[in-house]
Amino acid sequence: MLRPLLFTLALVSASALTADDKPPAANPYPPLPKAVSSFGAVAADGFVYVYGGNAGKAHAFTNESNVGTLHRLPLAGGAKWEDLPGGPPLQGLNLAAAGGKVYRVGGMEPRNKPGEKADMHSLAAVAAFDPKAGTWADAPALPAGRSSHDAVAVGSKLVVVGGWEIRGKDKDSVWHDTAAVLDLGVKEPKWATVPQPFKRRALTAAAVGTKVYVLGGLTEGGEMVRTVNVYDAAAGEWATGPDLPGEARVGFSPAACELNGRLVVSTSDKLVHVLDAAAGKWVKVGEVAEGRFVHRLVPRAPDAVLVIAGASPKGNLASVEVVKIAPPEKASPKEKALPEKDKTATPAGPKVQTLCPVMTKDPVTAADALEVEYEGVKVLLCCATCVGKFRRDPAAYLDPELLPAFAGRELPKRTIEQVYCPVFRDRKVSAKDISVTYQGVKVYLFNDTARLRFEKAPEKYADPAVLPQLKKS
Repeated sequence: MLRPLLFTLALVSASALTADDKPPAANPYPPLPKAVSSFGAVAADGFVYVYGGNAGKAHAFTNESNVGTLHRLPLAGGAKWEDLPGGPPLQGLNLAAAGGKVYRVGGMEPRNKPGEKADMHSLAAVAAFDPKAGTWADAPALPAGRSSHDAVAVGSKLVVVGGWEIRGKDKDSVWHDTAAVLDLGVKEPKWATVPQPFKRRALTAAAVGTKVYVLGGLTEGGEMVRTVNVYDAAAGEWATGPDLPGEARVGFSPAACELNGRLVVSTSDKLVHVLDAAAGKWVKVGEVAEGRFVHRLVPRAPDAVLVIAGASPKGNLASVEVVKIAPPEKASPKEKALPEKDKTATPAGPKVQTLCPVMTKDPVTAADALEVEYEGVKVLLCCATCVGKFRRDPAAYLDPELLPAFAGRELPKRTIEQVYCPVFRDRKVSAKDISVTYQGVKVYLFNDTARLRFEKAPEKYADPAVLPQLKKS
């Protein structure tokens, strides 16, 4: 993070604000002007900057769902977010601060209007905001479009990791297998590519010294992973770190930042951890009130982080939470002495629902999820789309593995043999979903995007393991 260079307000504390501007003592961080997820945020020059994001419904991307706004607030807090010159409406991007400027890197732009077929494009554009001039200027574009990635600054270098290139409704997406590095310290900066030992998106990254930590994400096969890869920008070498703590779902779109030389991560299970690099393990240091993902974390010196906006099962959030980061040495001696497996062990108890029965890898909690009642049982759903699908055909989703309350009950049978969408393999389908005919049998798809992809390359998705009806055709 850069030292304050340009603003007299950069070092203003909450107590120094005027009576009219002084925020409430309980939380000096007002909510963002709009609830957003999948946006960019960075701490720079004593401010937190927030750009863009998806302000619409989950999984429904149109040319009206994104925002292109740029806001900032003093890291010490304030009564209102300041509006700054914005840019193109984007999501799936991040901001990075270097050389006194804030860089916007890549992002996804939907070009379809509401009600039209999805037409999404990942952009290669990079732009730099100069806080002193209050203007944007073009920077060298990425070698290819990239979104659902992350970007961080390591000294004078921008390092971009993960993500994919969505190329519109007529072309398949390309998953990136290289990182991109731009050295802003040279006379004519040019992007260089570095091989990545992974293909993942919906991940997060943070730089600690010369090391870039790449945490979690979603694989090309749709698997949520807790993997941590570490790129040393000085040596140009990759290594691995300890997996994120928790279940696989915490690997989907976490948030991370560096605070006083320590790596901090916030995951969808509401927990905040710090990496104890010497011991090679994660240490829980805090918890947030609202579980969120595709959110952002920025450092607020000396001992706290800001947890900003993001998505929840109930929709996008605008809130900003402050989490105090306790020093590791404050952990009790008893807890320090416990082996990792013993620390996480808890007495067995009644099983509770933790995943959506429709989008089966999306986490749900009683505090955040949408709720539907079926035969006296409360069923938690991750979003309004899943609520509609469940209500249309409950029998298709009554899986006791996902809904433990139904274990041992006699349940209505599914009306189709196919269980999962062949394109989005973690999402269940029912006879009420759209379908196409392939090799003389009906194939059911989760939504119109899945239908378009299947129709374009059916041989890619026609797996009898997912489509048992093909075995009989």
